[in-house]
Amino acid sequence: MNVILRYILSNFYRLLISSFLFNFSAYFLWTVIPLRANDLGASSLELAIIQAVSYGLGAFFSPFAGKLTDLINPYLLFRIADVFFITCVVLVMVLNTQVWHLYIDVCFYSVGSGLFWPVVGSTVGKEAPIGKENMHSSLYSVFWSFGKALGYLFGGLLKKALGDNALWVAIACSGVLLIIYPYCLPPEVRERIKKKKESEQRLEDIKVTVMHTEKKGEEKEDTEMKDVKEEKDEKEEKKGSENDIEIPLDMVDDLEKQTGVDINAAKAENVEGHDLDEVVVADPKVIKYKWNQFQLKNKTYIYLGYILNFSIVGSASVLSNQYIKLIKEKDIRVNLPLAAPNDMYLGLFFFVFYFAQTIAMIVMSLTTVWTYRRSLFLIGQATVMLLFIVVAISDQVWLLLTLSFLSGLVAGFAYQTSTYYSLRASEQKKGFFVGISEGTAKLGMAFLPLIAGTMATALDNLYVPVYIGIIIVLFCTILCEIVYHVGYVINVRRQAKRQDPKEHDFGIEMSKDTDFDNETDAKSGMGSARQSVGIRSKSEFGEQTPEKRESDDKVSEKMGDDEQHDD
Repeated sequence: MNVILRYILSNFYRLLISSFLFNFSAYFLWTVIPLRANDLGASSLELAIIQAVSYGLGAFFSPFAGKLTDLINPYLLFRIADVFFITCVVLVMVLNTQVWHLYIDVCFYSVGSGLFWPVVGSTVGKEAPIGKENMHSSLYSVFWSFGKALGYLFGGLLKKALGDNALWVAIACSGVLLIIYPYCLPPEVRERIKKKKESEQRLEDIKVTVMHTEKKGEEKEDTEMKDVKEEKDEKEEKKGSENDIEIPLDMVDDLEKQTGVDINAAKAENVEGHDLDEVVVADPKVIKYKWNQFQLKNKTYIYLGYILNFSIVGSASVLSNQYIKLIKEKDIRVNLPLAAPNDMYLGLFFFVFYFAQTIAMIVMSLTTVWTYRRSLFLIGQATVMLLFIVVAISDQVWLLLTLSFLSGLVAGFAYQTSTYYSLRASEQKKGFFVGISEGTAKLGMAFLPLIAGTMATALDNLYVPVYIGIIIVLFCTILCEIVYHVGYVINVRRQAKRQDPKEHDFGIEMSKDTDFDNETDAKSGMGSARQSVGIRSKSEFGEQTPEKRESDDKVSEKMGDDEQHDD
């Protein structure tokens, strides 16, 4: 019983259920909307505008929503998103007699969806235990993907049987989300944040201690240098006084007239030019260390993930938005009781697609061997292009469903790679980069169907969206290659300018008063303290003269004696 209760109260499992229910509701809705628009006589362009309005606004909003998740309570933002989504579903049920009514309805979906995905995605990454980020993010993706698959299946199945009343299913699922979604961070995460703040406070104490130690050392060095300088000045003054020539005051004017030299001005110039202490000021700077091999690869692959996600998700959206007209034109059908044959085939086609996407995400959650492999990008893009070619030339249900399954695997790979690299871009800005990932996907979902629908209407050809899909994937394949090679060169050059920690000599002495809980904290504290106070390496001090070295040796000996005395 305790085990069951622990799972029920677990934030992570509630996040998984929430992602499943939301996506089930969302794509149940997105099966009904195109079918409803087609029943109202919408053209290919009008179908595309519905999706462009929805996902275009969502793409614009996602990066800002991702930033909001780093600043505002994400549990509150989620509930705001869910309210917007429920409003959209209600409007589709009551405001649906004209095609342009649907344009207004989906605006509410764009806000709800734009808030939902960055909020939940970043929350999953933030709450994941250290070392389990990939497993948690993958399982999260598995649940929402399976919800999407079932949403398409039941949307196609129930649309004819229940009509617009089928949307009550979506409203009920969304209403449950308001209750079961977590309300605050889990205890273990709160404890982790608390320890992080305590660690930051210790590092701040280290910084103060180090600065105090440096100041004390500088004062000792200044005292020794001052003694050496005074001794040197006394010798020079004594030597100079032996060679000085006294000029009686009554002879100064005559001597100045004869030589044309202002004796007092010359003395002042000599003092100003030579009797000055040299002051050297070094500005503290943050030391940038070299990335490890995975961080270096991530700098390039994050952009490849965005491009792949844009092309695969966008081309799939072209099919989901425009394929209904081609299905009716070719009369591709699946006969099941209570379901319209064409609508049932559409629902089954995308159920298979997103079920395969779910399988891909399950496999990817178990291993990371797929990361940073460019060959998988090329295989996936070639598979999706093959799907579009078969859609254009064949009406065989088994062949189309087979390629739908293979392309679904590619879609799962595309989404997971983009999310994986985004979560590793920055520890402090997970929400922002996940928002960019969602934004690029929504850009593809918004504008690629719009381009395809516009050209299909202009040319009066239902096959144009299929050709557009092939061109999009081919173009993005070439773009990925260009970005990979250019990004690799740029990031290698950036890496060369960064400091190797093994070659950096800090020469910093920590105070014995500094308190650490364990050896790990001590090591991390030392590294952070070095960066925060801007300590320079030996090479930054330049070459020393023999006199300077002799003076430094005296100071070092003196400081060493003091330290022994302190011990």
